[in-house]
Amino acid sequence: MNKNNPQEATRTVVIGVAQDEKNNMQLVASPAWEGVKYIPNDCIADTIEHGEQTVFLLQDANVNSVNIRVADNYNYDTNGDAVLQDIADMWIEFGETNAVDEEPEMEFVFNDASEETSSEEEFTFNEPTTQEADYDDSTPNFGDALGVELADHVLAENETADDVALKQVKTKLTAAQRANKARQERYAESKVIKDNMKSDISRAMADGKRHEDFGAWNFRTKTYDMVARTVDPITGNTEYHEVHSEKGDTRVRAIFNPTLATQDNPLGHCLNRAIGPNFVPVEHPDVFIPIIQTVRGINEANGCVYELKEGDKEATLVSGQELITYDAFSFNKGARAMINLDLTDYSTKTRNESAKSLGNFGYVNLSANRISDALVEEEGGHRIGVSIINAHDGKSALQAFMTVLRTYCGNLAARGGVQALLMAGDKTKIRHMEGVVSQFDGERFASQLGQALLESRKNLVAMHILRHIPVEANAFDKILTSFSSHGLIAQPSITISAADIDTFPKDKNGNIVITKAVMDSDAAKVGHGHAWNAMNKGWIDPDQDFVAMGKTELDKQSVGSVFHAAQCLTGVITHNPIFDDGKRTLTGQKHGIETLMKKSDKAANMFEDIAMAAVNAYSKHTGKPVDDLEAMGQWLADNPDQFKIPYSKTKAGKKVMTPINEIPTFQETWKPTIKLVKVDNK
Repeated sequence: MNKNNPQEATRTVVIGVAQDEKNNMQLVASPAWEGVKYIPNDCIADTIEHGEQTVFLLQDANVNSVNIRVADNYNYDTNGDAVLQDIADMWIEFGETNAVDEEPEMEFVFNDASEETSSEEEFTFNEPTTQEADYDDSTPNFGDALGVELADHVLAENETADDVALKQVKTKLTAAQRANKARQERYAESKVIKDNMKSDISRAMADGKRHEDFGAWNFRTKTYDMVARTVDPITGNTEYHEVHSEKGDTRVRAIFNPTLATQDNPLGHCLNRAIGPNFVPVEHPDVFIPIIQTVRGINEANGCVYELKEGDKEATLVSGQELITYDAFSFNKGARAMINLDLTDYSTKTRNESAKSLGNFGYVNLSANRISDALVEEEGGHRIGVSIINAHDGKSALQAFMTVLRTYCGNLAARGGVQALLMAGDKTKIRHMEGVVSQFDGERFASQLGQALLESRKNLVAMHILRHIPVEANAFDKILTSFSSHGLIAQPSITISAADIDTFPKDKNGNIVITKAVMDSDAAKVGHGHAWNAMNKGWIDPDQDFVAMGKTELDKQSVGSVFHAAQCLTGVITHNPIFDDGKRTLTGQKHGIETLMKKSDKAANMFEDIAMAAVNAYSKHTGKPVDDLEAMGQWLADNPDQFKIPYSKTKAGKKVMTPINEIPTFQETWKPTIKLVKVDNK
């Protein structure tokens, strides 16, 4: 067992049947879990055949710079088989096993136990505050790496290395317990919010701790003139002065949410501190209520009956099945509000029209049959909707996004381009000006829903294409480079000692190059990097709940594809999953609704660009629209110079599609922090 190193690895056992191998991982079916799981080859120390089953001897390993803890990821169950139990016990406890025949004879040799030490002493140490902090992946944090190495620890009087090791174990356990408690509390709080929502799209908005920001939308603001205060330096008298323009208009005003008034803030929460004389608040109810009325009209035409009961502010559904459902809420204390329309059931009426439109307008060089098949296959696992955002903060006009939600994991993709949904006449924006609400046209809004659905189906077709583009482990790392270059994930912090600089590889400019070998060395300390760690975990273990690639046969076949990479990214953006490898607990900083929509929009456009570039390249190669996506995927694998992803931008701001083989690995782009270490010469 050449991989066996019991001193450096934690072990477990899996009994099952190997079904397939892909991307240096074994697909294993086992009675210990439902269905199948992927096990990295690096984690398989050895295998023993036992009848029709295989005993997989597993140990912890570092896979693509991610520490895989086999005991946490793979259940241990011998199903009452005594022979297997003996094998498991030997491997887990001692790291030695013998091959098994039909009637095995095993000889166990136990060394005399060393003197055991038992201590009732209570240990007190500083809490690892960094383990509980929220990390903002939009801004890399180059602090010290998490974790304490024994070699760096100065032993106190009468303290042994075993004492320090025990402290580390307790620290890790405590961190894991805190992380689990925080996760449970977060999910319990969000569940209450999500249970009161009608659509899965809105429930996804509440994930990632965003539920903490949700509030009522059906309120009206109050606007107050702001004044300048002066204090006489001699008398101390205070005077207040109104500020006017040359025309006599109030120069500066502020908008408040009066429903959040407190003793310290009797006017309520200030939403906008410096609006000019021309800015007129477009109240959330004035935007959303006409949309709700239009939606109800569509539903009533489909047989729905609504009733406004006494004391209720809003009519409730009495009978019928709604084609369109909606949720509305505010965030940022009312500064912005959103209404989500779930159009999934409504969209089935327009699927054929969308397929025809996508082909007629040359959006994608797919055959008509493949476009239709793609929509049928993808719509079954997705919810389609439109999200509309109104703002009181003076930073934006009304906004509209198409939204696509993958139901198996709750990952959200948002895409702009549906502003026309809200427009009147030939206007391009609805600004916060007097009389703007009167511009809303309900009939036009209803007619534009079909165009919004067309935009959402562009995303579905793109996702279907991405299922057929295979990605090797090295290529996945390069895709992470692309994500980072577009501000979607941040680089982890790498700290090295100044004394170790000469041991690191350097590029032609003398800059340190971070490689996997460097990261595995003791000379580099890797810290933070929540998104990077979580995405790698989702790539190695596709069954993670924020990725969920094992729910359908179509998804299982898509493991190791660009579609799989897309779920890793959108899962991290949407869910903000907790990452714990036993050494660190990274929770990631909460993405607000605005950040969520912006990042989702950018990610959706990136993946659509990848899909279109792939289809166009293969169509050019064959001279006809693409009908065989499997053949396209194989051709891209054989011709990596034709597999292009958006990596950089020109000076003009245009996207540049770069061949995957020309993009550096993610680690090679990291910029380490040099730490000066005082050397004690004795």
